[in-house]
Amino acid sequence: MAKKQSEPKLTRAIHSIRLAEVNAGKLAALDAVWIAYKLLCEQYLALFCTQVKPNAEIEFRFGSSLSARWQREAVRQAAGIAKSWLSNRKRRWGEYNGKVKWYESLDDKDKHARKKPEWIEPLLPELHQVSIQASTNVAEQVKSTDERVLAIEAAKDTVFDFWLRLSTLTKGEPLYFPVKLARHHRKMLSGHVPNGNLTLSRRDGWWWCLCQVKRGPDDQGKGDHL
Repeated sequence: MAKKQSEPKLTRAIHSIRLAEVNAGKLAALDAVWIAYKLLCEQYLALFCTQVKPNAEIEFRFGSSLSARWQREAVRQAAGIAKSWLSNRKRRWGEYNGKVKWYESLDDKDKHARKKPEWIEPLLPELHQVSIQASTNVAEQVKSTDERVLAIEAAKDTVFDFWLRLSTLTKGEPLYFPVKLARHHRKMLSGHVPNGNLTLSRRDGWWWCLCQVKRGPDDQGKGDHL
């Protein structure tokens, strides 16, 4: 008897999970990570958009106060953004060449009545919004010597749902952010484990995280209003 093929699973994003009880010291440390991360990410963006093919695993080219793991996350984010930018530039270049060919096909009278198409080089991408994309390892317990950039640790009390461990610019001094989920977050996470992708963002003076879970057909409709 042939085995029944398993239904494909879809990735669902869980938005607007706020990092709770953040004091000024933690905010300052996380802001410092962002400043260094943004600078490095934009350096690789310029490199990938103008000199070399986007490569998430390229050898490091620039110095940074970030750890090697944080630097790799910045390179990966830059590579993803650069691929999109280059794709859009290629599309626009094709459209421009099409307009030039059409213009050149006109007679002199029509050319005189119309403006010759002009190529405008698009600006290089920049990170305007505070957004850090990073991989995360899910574990029941995270050792203090672990150098992973991000990890989720199961809460040992009933006040918070889990703790987010985040490496900082100071080696061996990670930050621990307590996370309390809303009811709809718990519904989305019920029976699922976040995958290896997480996005940190800042707005309204708070830091927020977005995680992703794999869900099968039986999960459709559960929490899809998010």
